[in-house]
Amino acid sequence: MLRSPCLPFDKHLWVIIYFKVMKTLDESKCLILFVRAPLRGTVKTRLAEDLGDSGAVRLYSAFVADLLAAISSMNINLRIFYHPGKHEALMRNWLGADAPLFVQQGADLGERMHHALCCTAAEGYRNIILIGSDIPGLNEQIINKAFSLLAEHPAVIGPAVDGGYYLIGFKSPGIFRKAFTGIDWGSPNVLEKTLQRFRHKGKEAALLPSLRDIDTRADLQALAADLSNGPARSSPLQHTRAVLEEMKMI
Repeated sequence: MLRSPCLPFDKHLWVIIYFKVMKTLDESKCLILFVRAPLRGTVKTRLAEDLGDSGAVRLYSAFVADLLAAISSMNINLRIFYHPGKHEALMRNWLGADAPLFVQQGADLGERMHHALCCTAAEGYRNIILIGSDIPGLNEQIINKAFSLLAEHPAVIGPAVDGGYYLIGFKSPGIFRKAFTGIDWGSPNVLEKTLQRFRHKGKEAALLPSLRDIDTRADLQALAADLSNGPARSSPLQHTRAVLEEMKMI
């Protein structure tokens, strides 16, 4: 049973809709997934200029579905923090009645990430990783690599091509607020500013391979080209592929 200062909506044992059977979970590890409520005009807003608000929601929902499918076999606890709040019914209709949902809390992205990490650490998890939900290249292998790096480093970061990051993880005693403060989250300097905070703290964060956010038409076209050149049946991005096929991009 989850007992958290983050006040989960459902305190019963949960089973995500993508999990077909219950598993014995590694209680030392927790994966935090940050998602946005699938509301028109609030997700993938730059892509919505080309796809329309409805198309942007469909694409974003496919990204999340593929990511949940990728991590469904992993032997770790999962917590899904969503934003904005006050959309519990929508989130449960989307992800399932038993999804481990928590509301993101804080004035900006940095505060929300720090809060999610800290309240998860308060539950006793020793290795905590937080990921975004719009990086189709993020898969089980990279997440497992991140947890492996935490065995040797106090923190791990997955750089994004645009200068941000798609993943950040800590050994729980090492979470510190300044890693998330005074940063312009829309700038191309997010990663460098964050690494500076680590250096000032005397800490070193291990780095994962760089991955690409899908924020622009060019990003989406590159993703569509990659999927077009790969085998359809073995692609791990089946939901995303289906949406792009409907949009005649594949």
